Amino acid sequence: LIDKIDYKPDLSIIDIGVGPGYSLVKIAGKFPDAKITGIDPSPEMIQLAKSKISNINNPNVNLIVGETPNLPFDSNLYSYVLLANVIYFWDDPIKHLIEINRVLKQNGSILIYFTGKKSLSERISEADGVFKMYCPDQVSEMLLASGYKNVTCAAILRKIGQSGYIITGIKC
Repeated sequence: LIDKIDYKPDLSIIDIGVGPGYSLVKIAGKFPDAKITGIDPSPEMIQLAKSKISNINNPNVNLIVGETPNLPFDSNLYSYVLLANVIYFWDDPIKHLIEINRVLKQNGSILIYFTGKKSLSERISEADGVFKMYCPDQVSEMLLASGYKNVTCAAILRKIGQSGYIITGIKC
């Protein structure tokens, strides 16, 4: 997802579901002047992320406990929103995607990565009640229904037999 980010002045990025913060270190290394926010519903994950970013000493990186659909940010704030392996956990994806649209700047981009339904179902069952699996067409349709335009999808082969997708959209 990070390779899809284009540098521009006043670049601002939010990583929703930041987990232990591996992505923040990479983002801050590539875009040291960008305003970078990581948000996760788990205080434990935020603590792990804080320990990761403490080594990079970048005052532009901020971590917050929280989640969609109630983001504690003003509207039109971020150039990019990143979501990696997050969409499976949402009860109402459209509601979450609309909230993300709110915090994106005009023509800002949402970048979503998720493991494909077939690959994920080989390891995890939807019956556990935690994961909701999607096909790329479903996620693309959700973005369109949530007010995004120029929705694109690219297949990614991460490991032998494990496929994933990067789906992007632009705030209208």
